[in-house]
Order: sequence, then structure tokens, then C-alpha cells
Amino acid sequence: MGNKDYQNLVGLMAFHLQAAISLATAVVEQEDKELVDLSHGVIDEGIDICENVNAHALWETLRDFFDPDINEAANKLRSTEGGNIIDMPPRKDH
Repeated sequence: MGNKDYQNLVGLMAFHLQAAISLATAVVEQEDKELVDLSHGVIDEGIDICENVNAHALWETLRDFFDPDINEAANKLRSTEGGNIIDMPPRKDH
């Protein structure tokens, strides 16, 4: 592979990571429990099939976008009583 091919690969990797960040943020901003539950299901599937600790860490980080204790943008998912409107699923230890 030439330098241009490497640049394209790295560009694709950065694009998809930024897309995941933008989409997770958009899902949080919808404040829709069904959409967040669906997102958790997809993330859990990704965690279940990941083949190494680095992939697992990326999936867990994606899940963190929905956790108000970790992501300030998700604070709108909190009720006025301070609890979560959207329950965070328990973390799986792999």
C-alpha cells in the first residue's frame, strides 16, 4: 500500500469515529427512551462479539455517551428528582 492508501484508511477511520460521536450525541438529544434502549441493544451486541480489549473499550466508551454520570450532554436524561429517566443497563464484565 502506498502513502495515499494509508491516508485514505486513516481518513475513513477518523470519519467513522466522528460519525459515531455525532450520532450518539444526536440520539441523546432526542430524549427518546425507545431509541436509547435500541442503541443500548446494539452496543451490547457489539460488546458481546468484540474480539479484543481495545474493541471492548471503544464499545464501552460509546455506551458512556448515554450515561449522565459520565457525559454532561446526557444530563437532560435525568429526571428533576436527580434519577435517570433512562436506566443505564448494568455493565458486562468480559
